Amino acid sequence: MVSAPGEVFKYNNRAINIASGVIRKVTGKPMEALLVEHLFMPLNITDYKFRHDRAGNTWAMDGLELKVSDLVKIGSLLADNGQWKGKQIISEKWLSVATQASLGSLDRNGAYGLGLFVLEPEARLTIPSASVTPWPARVSTVT
Repeated sequence: MVSAPGEVFKYNNRAINIASGVIRKVTGKPMEALLVEHLFMPLNITDYKFRHDRAGNTWAMDGLELKVSDLVKIGSLLADNGQWKGKQIISEKWLSVATQASLGSLDRNGAYGLGLFVLEPEARLTIPSASVTPWPARVSTVT
């Protein structure tokens, strides 16, 4: 630690990974199992891959592989205040708290909520075109 808790915020992958171990300790289940049961199953997400640390804990910082169509489902769930097809999957109250900027501005066009980077409403997220590999043109043939 470089400062007393609550004085300075600096995102740290290793620190966020502690959440996975805490979840396992409190629930007796790995974070991956809880995500599958409570998020992926209701959204019908069946094709995924998690990364794990040497102790077998699910990475919380990154390492989740999903299809784009499944990532869109999660985005829709978040945009619809935690509802999916009329069913509340994530608590609207928790989501409201988690997406509030609880810490000052960061170098990512936004701030940090509860484990989520939060863009300000007017912020623009840009992806430099040089970092995107264009898809080859699809050729359609008629037989």
